[in-house]
Amino acid sequence: MNTIKLYIGSLLTLFMLLAGCEEGFDKINTDKVNPTTLDPAIVMNKGILDATYRDGGSTLQMLSYNFGIVQQVITPYGSSLAGANYNQTNTSNTQRVWQNFYQNVNKQVVDVVDKTRDDPERSNLYNMARIWKAYSFMILTDTYGDIPYFQAGKGYLEDITQATYDPQQEIYMDILNELDEASATLDASKPVENSDILYGGDVAHWQRLGYSLMLRAAMRLSKVDQATAQTYIAKAVSGGLMESNADNAMIIHTALYNNYIGQHLSAREKTNYYLAAPFVSYLQENNDPRLSSIAIRYVGATEGLSRH
Repeated sequence: MNTIKLYIGSLLTLFMLLAGCEEGFDKINTDKVNPTTLDPAIVMNKGILDATYRDGGSTLQMLSYNFGIVQQVITPYGSSLAGANYNQTNTSNTQRVWQNFYQNVNKQVVDVVDKTRDDPERSNLYNMARIWKAYSFMILTDTYGDIPYFQAGKGYLEDITQATYDPQQEIYMDILNELDEASATLDASKPVENSDILYGGDVAHWQRLGYSLMLRAAMRLSKVDQATAQTYIAKAVSGGLMESNADNAMIIHTALYNNYIGQHLSAREKTNYYLAAPFVSYLQENNDPRLSSIAIRYVGATEGLSRH
């Protein structure tokens, strides 16, 4: 009998404890510090920041490797700097743009596009994200060729964990279409995104960026599809291109938030980079005024007469 009373007493105590645990359970277990959702404008800014050379690793380390491939700049050294000038493959560097843009940039801008697609109050942000997405995928396809594009960045949204690779031609045609639609649809009469880190939500500047990227994308096609290239070049010029440095899409740096690539190229790394003769010769032969802005010849230099 005593055993039964003890058993019943234990059950009553357990029920009371459970009832006590349920009281205020949601309030106690709700994190008041860490957000569960983020404003798409904040996510957009993160996607913009991650596309820059803002740290000592990621895409910055691929910079030296790619210079020699495009034959604009070469480095005379080997090891981690070795690239096309030594006809070497550096697999630790070739993957960096891929990893950074797929893991960070594209994941974020695709999320912004998805969250703002059907929101008329965020239509400008939606089109800004489309422009930045086009820019980021241009970098990827120019670097790697055929890449995951149409299904990219949808691992969380649509549970696509193995996105298919798409032909570069199809990618470029969609990029041109996206830039065309997004640039034309931006509307200053609708709500603007004041927290935008590039232009403070200035629609006119975003339009110039979109049309300037369209011109770049169209020029990429000029040797393989001249008719399409001419069509989109005409649209870009008609829409309005960047006209001065005031139109530049740039991140403002401070003494606390430094421009890492500036440190990289102007400090101890400056001896690693030389303009290649074919690039300099082309600029000279075409009287290109940019040569004096991007080149310097050090006083007393006695070697490399074909370089500036």
